[in-house]
Amino acid sequence: MPRTVVNVLVVDDNVESAFMMAEVLKRAGHQVRVAVGGNEAIRAAAAEAVDVILMDINLPDLDGFQAATRIKTLMPHVKVIGMSGMNIPQETQGDLLILDRRLYKPIRPEDLLHAVEEFFAAGPA
Repeated sequence: MPRTVVNVLVVDDNVESAFMMAEVLKRAGHQVRVAVGGNEAIRAAAAEAVDVILMDINLPDLDGFQAATRIKTLMPHVKVIGMSGMNIPQETQGDLLILDRRLYKPIRPEDLLHAVEEFFAAGPA
């Protein structure tokens, strides 16, 4: 059964990590763009259709929760997968509710693909 092509925005201030995740997703046939900060992610999501955002939580300009909240306000259909290397003590229940899923770094390629593709097993919304 062929994969559904998903439009993914990878947001991570670690450029090397962002491009490694993008490469895994591209090799699986998905359309991928990269942003390196929260404000850039908001602009990128508004400029071009996106189905899923892989959002690093610890961003220097605007944290991932703030960026996800702004994006979901404009585009509630977009799925946001939060990524972090650890539990963040200042997280609140409200912060976690904005995320559709959570992944902890380091992320294995198969876990990355599963997280992105699970929302669209029957095709994009």
